[in-house]
Amino acid sequence: MNLSSIVMLFLWAIPLLLLLLFGAMETSGSVIATYSNIVQMLAAFISAIFCFITMNVFDRGDSSRTGWMFIGLGVLSWGIGQIIYFLYELITKQTVPFPFYTDIFFMLLAVFVMIGIYFLWKSLKSEVPMWGWIVSLVILGLALFWAISLSKTGLVLAAQAGEEITQLGIIVTYLYAILDPLLVFFTVLLASSLLGGIIGNQLWIMIAGFILYFIGDQFFNILMNTGTYKTGGIIDITWPLAFGLIAVAAYATKSALTRRI
Repeated sequence: MNLSSIVMLFLWAIPLLLLLLFGAMETSGSVIATYSNIVQMLAAFISAIFCFITMNVFDRGDSSRTGWMFIGLGVLSWGIGQIIYFLYELITKQTVPFPFYTDIFFMLLAVFVMIGIYFLWKSLKSEVPMWGWIVSLVILGLALFWAISLSKTGLVLAAQAGEEITQLGIIVTYLYAILDPLLVFFTVLLASSLLGGIIGNQLWIMIAGFILYFIGDQFFNILMNTGTYKTGGIIDITWPLAFGLIAVAAYATKSALTRRI
């Protein structure tokens, strides 16, 4: 990571530090919730813009262009879901139920990004080394175990708390527990095949982002299932920071390719 990427990440973290500060100062819950929602929306949209800018570095018809397009669409989809989430809370003055229409857009992130990763791998024609398969499969196994265990725990806690658990809620909960680990798996798999390359080094920054995104999603599911999630809590930092890392990875990739050209 070069100096400009570090500075970019530092600037990205400032609004998140303010969110923590507002919480420490016991600021009004509605103010914190509004601020958190705005930060999350902006983080997703700005990150998507960086992905689309990087997309334009590649020629039309290049699979790398398609790959970055799908990654950008995935982050953009999450941002659209967050807009719906924010408007629901703003209009109804209530916490968004789980599951809700927003979950469609949130889960589409994993689907779009996995498609994008496939196109990136296709364009680079790189073989995944044996250690890459081993590390990726180990991470997938651990992530699936952890995510499914957390999901099961969340559903049990919700039942004990008297929360209504619908069949759709169970399905959505486990969809998150499967899609997010798969997202991390494919990202690690791609990065391992490009280790040391001009793009591979930048993708490891993206991996950190998706791991953070994965962690945020799993704890979010538990809190939503138990009815204890409140917008503006510390967990709300995970997604904007994850999108910051994705934006930095996109920016660093563009910078590296521009210098090479």
